[in-house]
Amino acid sequence: MKAETPEEYLNRWLKEHKLTAVEIERRSGGAITDGYIGQLKRGQQKNLTVDKLIALARAMGDNPHNLLDVFMGEAVPESTDPWPSHMLLSALQRMVNDPILSDIMKALLQMDVKELKTVRKSLAKPKRSR
Repeated sequence: MKAETPEEYLNRWLKEHKLTAVEIERRSGGAITDGYIGQLKRGQQKNLTVDKLIALARAMGDNPHNLLDVFMGEAVPESTDPWPSHMLLSALQRMVNDPILSDIMKALLQMDVKELKTVRKSLAKPKRSR
């Protein structure tokens, strides 16, 4: 696995999580500014203090050790988590805000394993064109 530069990692992470530097600043409680994050994204800032590294990692919901590895030039293994926190949060928000999806989830949660397998099979069938 090729190690990403800190700016590659940060830019990819922000894009994948659909977040901006301003949102990271807000999440950090102002401990790291959007201007500073902009410098990191452009590769203009490479020497983070421990405080800034921890603030950035916490704002990203990441482990500070992973971020330190990135800044040290080490490859960070890709997550094998099938539900990364940003995806889980997005799914939960959608379930709460969409009454149809909410009703579907309630019904699914009441099903036993056999019923769930039947539903999964029906979802995997190719859709017919109308």
